[in-house]
Order: sequence, then structure tokens, then C-alpha cells
Amino acid sequence: MQYRVPKNVQREDVILWFITLKQFIILLVGGGLSYFMFTNLNSRYHLNQVEILLTMVPFILAVTIAFVKIKGIPFIQFVLLTIENSFFRPPRRYWFSGGRPFISMTTGFKLKNEKPKILIPPKETLSKKRIKKLAQVMDGKGIKSKK
Repeated sequence: MQYRVPKNVQREDVILWFITLKQFIILLVGGGLSYFMFTNLNSRYHLNQVEILLTMVPFILAVTIAFVKIKGIPFIQFVLLTIENSFFRPPRRYWFSGGRPFISMTTGFKLKNEKPKILIPPKETLSKKRIKKLAQVMDGKGIKSKK
């Protein structure tokens, strides 16, 4: 005697065309909220086209929550994971093999292979006369001109 064993147990059952029970309930809540807002506001005020579109926002949000998947994850779960990663977890740092470093535009940087630049002038410019002139300027005596 052979029995059929279900293969994909994790898949939700479809009740209407391609809609699962969970999606159907989400659409009912969103559509009901939009309908309630529309009938309640329409009985009190004269609504123009923009206000009618604004009463449809809960239904559009419900359709987004029910059907949209980002990277294979349902929309509401993706939003909650994004909030968790943004506010409650430390930022991740990535290491790239062979370089591709992040270079900030506001801070200086130097490469590991680069030798530091030495700002000592060549020997010809450091003569005794030049050093004497610099010492006089630094002492506050000024430069003595030749007359």
C-alpha cells in the first residue's frame, strides 16, 4: 500500500487563485480600513481626487505587505530586519583582498609602500651665511643689508 507524502510542507495553502489565507486577511483589513475612511470622510466632506487617493493608502500598503518580496523575504519582515540592523546591531566592516580601500575626502592618507617625504632642503642651500641670516631674523635683529 502506497501513500502520497507531501513534499513542500512549508508552503502556505492557496485559497483563492494565487492568494493565501494570510494575504487574504491582510487585503481584507487594508481594504476595509480604506473603505471605512472613504465612507466616513465622504459623508462629512466633499472629497476631491487627491483626498480619495489618500484614503486608498491603507489598501496600497496592505497590497505591498501581502505581495511584495525583497530578496525572497516578505516586505514586512524585510522592513523589520532593516530596522534591527540599523539601530540595534553594530555596523559591519568588510575586508577586501588586495585593496579597494575606502578613502575619505576629508582626511589625509598614505599608502603602506609610500616613503614619507623629507622636507629638508638640499645641502647647498644650508650654507653658513644662510644659517647666520636665519639666526638674525629669528633673534629679531632683522636682515642687515650690504651698503
